[in-house]
Amino acid sequence: MSASMHDVVGVDIGTDNVRLCYVKDNNILLRSCPAHVAFDGDEIVIGEEAKRCFDVNHVYNLKCLLGRTYSGAKEALGAQPNFDLVQLSDRPYIRVQSAHSMKFLLVEDLLSMIVSKLKNDMNVDTGPLSRAVVTWPGYFADTQRTSIRLVVENAGLRLTRVTTDSSSALIGYRVDEKYKTSQKSHRILVLDIGASFNINVVSFEEDCPETTYSSQSANLGGNALTKRIVDHVHNQFKLQYKKSLSDNSSALQKLALTCEEVKHKLSFEEDAFGEVANLIDNVDYGVGLNREGFNNLCSDLFQAMVGFIDETLLHAKCSKSEVSDILLVGGSVAIPKIQEVIRQFFGQTANIIVDDNPSTINVRGAAMIAERISYF
Repeated sequence: MSASMHDVVGVDIGTDNVRLCYVKDNNILLRSCPAHVAFDGDEIVIGEEAKRCFDVNHVYNLKCLLGRTYSGAKEALGAQPNFDLVQLSDRPYIRVQSAHSMKFLLVEDLLSMIVSKLKNDMNVDTGPLSRAVVTWPGYFADTQRTSIRLVVENAGLRLTRVTTDSSSALIGYRVDEKYKTSQKSHRILVLDIGASFNINVVSFEEDCPETTYSSQSANLGGNALTKRIVDHVHNQFKLQYKKSLSDNSSALQKLALTCEEVKHKLSFEEDAFGEVANLIDNVDYGVGLNREGFNNLCSDLFQAMVGFIDETLLHAKCSKSEVSDILLVGGSVAIPKIQEVIRQFFGQTANIIVDDNPSTINVRGAAMIAERISYF
């Protein structure tokens, strides 16, 4: 490693993506990989390519399994996953049939593969990385935190420090610098809308941020929006072809992937189109949606998000007027309608802060911490 480089990297293990970030002298290096692993014979496929392996050896929703018992993992996953989850000593294992043998793997094993791949890719530009600062949700239980420690260590990184997602967001947006010399008390709201919706109310007093209230909803994030599109398109398909995909998990997985891509495009374009090759019985099926149609389709979910914010502030005993800054974090906050309803709720004068790439704010905050401690 060059003397001018350091060996500490920020790590964020998300529901949809695993991210590593390296910061040095305001230069930012990011690596991201979808949290998907597939097994094709004896070959292990990771990331974007794995998302397109539509068979029982394709494993996803990995974060949901971390630190849980078998029954807890089944409950967290909800619907029956398109992979073989089995119980061994009350822990959830993924059973994988390779070309020559049957394997039983823990979710920590799979996530370690992803972190290790990203680390090795980043090593080309940074030199060897050996330490990590990990960001995780403040509500994580001890068993979940222990699992993430194992993931990082099994990937060849020594865990140097941990930070909560709300603290990472403050640092990533440099709000900590904004108030570090302030003598007044400030309340900051962190709205983290990725696959799910997490809210943190942070009090900033005398250069010391403290998360005073947190709430979570798995039913009001990006996954819920994608599911709404999937259900809509599936109904259209049934009307057109007089067939249902309900018993075909592979077809539904293909459809969900295309609907997710269409949803993402609508954050930046007025109209979006995607095509599912061989959805079923050699039928190539097109998925088209405009932004207005998407907003109407999900209008109740957008309003429910506002209701969730209002409810959280009520429980936190915090009025809208007391909030100094509203930090938007997570990939779903790029959706224009979400930003619109949040601004309508708080008023046009509210100080709403959103980055061009809000899904990476947490890992960038962790990487900024990593740079600060790299000299110790």
